[in-house]
Amino acid sequence: MGLLGVVGRNPVRVRVGPANGSGWGCVVQDDARTWTLSAHRNGGGSVAVYRSPPGEWTSFSSERPMVPRERRLEGGVVVGAVTGPGAKPCGMEGSPWAFVYEGTIADADALRAALDPSWVVYGALETPGDFVFVHLLKYLAQVGPFVSTDLAMVRATCGLWRARALGALAFVCSDGRSLYAYALGRSLALAHLRGAVVVGSPEMLPEVVTTETIVSGELVSLWREPLRRWSVLVTPDQ
Repeated sequence: MGLLGVVGRNPVRVRVGPANGSGWGCVVQDDARTWTLSAHRNGGGSVAVYRSPPGEWTSFSSERPMVPRERRLEGGVVVGAVTGPGAKPCGMEGSPWAFVYEGTIADADALRAALDPSWVVYGALETPGDFVFVHLLKYLAQVGPFVSTDLAMVRATCGLWRARALGALAFVCSDGRSLYAYALGRSLALAHLRGAVVVGSPEMLPEVVTTETIVSGELVSLWREPLRRWSVLVTPDQ
């Protein structure tokens, strides 16, 4: 499986859906086509594109019925995940957030107990990705005059540190204005392209560009306007 997040100064072109001979996936490129990112697997995936206007997410998943051809659209932020054969894509939305996840954690109940033993188990929460997303939303709900989104994300990822013994995890999420990427027990990669910044699994980024490594425990935030980045190495003491 692979994760991909793109933040563009200007809208980027996105093609998403089944591709001949390459399975399900997406292709992202700038208007001048000076760079192209291709994310395909022989399995499936989930992609969300933030379009402004109208200021909302348009999402696609290989698990949802769709016309058997690629869909084309433009957006300023792209969040996606592709999977191998037989794997279930993990992509979710919780207004205004779009979220994709990958990891090796197999025991969802153990993850829930590590994050918050007092959680009441809901039937809709089944996978580790479900629990990580709800964990993030719990902290993001505290955003207000005294808690910034950045601080809420730092606090949430401090909580994820408690699950490090269960396996590796990584996620990319965005509210359409800023994009966050985090990995625990593995690393992600970040690259600056013409008019855009891309972050994701190393195999999702083209080999011809220079990349930075996002190490385990590092939280990275990217903004569209102005196009810039911020990062912090999150530890339980913060």
